[in-house]
Amino acid sequence: MPQSSRETGSVKVRRTILACFLLSALSVARVEATTIVFIFEGTGTGLLGATRFTAAPFIITAIADTRNIVTSATADGARAGDFSLDTNFSRIAIAGIGTLAFTVGTRLFDARDATINSQGPLDFLAFARAGLNGVVLMDFANSAFATYDLATPFGPLFLGNAIGVNPIGTTRGNLGFDQVTDVTFAARLIPEPGTLALLGIALAGLGFARYRKLS
Repeated sequence: MPQSSRETGSVKVRRTILACFLLSALSVARVEATTIVFIFEGTGTGLLGATRFTAAPFIITAIADTRNIVTSATADGARAGDFSLDTNFSRIAIAGIGTLAFTVGTRLFDARDATINSQGPLDFLAFARAGLNGVVLMDFANSAFATYDLATPFGPLFLGNAIGVNPIGTTRGNLGFDQVTDVTFAARLIPEPGTLALLGIALAGLGFARYRKLS
């Protein structure tokens, strides 16, 4: 076999091996990507401590571990399609006021065919206090939540107005919304650091193979 043919075959083998390695890294990313970020972005009117705010843009950010999701199989009284996930950290940023941390634990709660404020059956998502019986702080109805499990990327999806709201403590005092409108919800997975490193090595390897071919 001519030298050039042997080199071409060798390059193909190296590229195949590196491609397989990259696919393996992507597979690991899917397995290890257990950290999820939930984001609610909208407009609110209410009271923070003694400070009144009106039609102020806000963003709620909540970070959780999908391995902590509680489902109908593990929660007493839960129904099929009900999911609850306590967050590791959550905060809210309100325009003109600043960024505040919540002083109580929070969770995301997802259910289908539920009745809320005499409305229903509804498929809904709620931001609530931590625990299976935690008071709902704000909730939203949308048929897209009928199949959502809190473990996968979602949206962004425009939800509109909250069905109901309840107060919650923050580092700047008690936060109570009178109205929450024009809300958009999204969820994004964050790969573990080890997975990111593995992906970096794979991509670097593919880049090196291309460099060897060009040179």
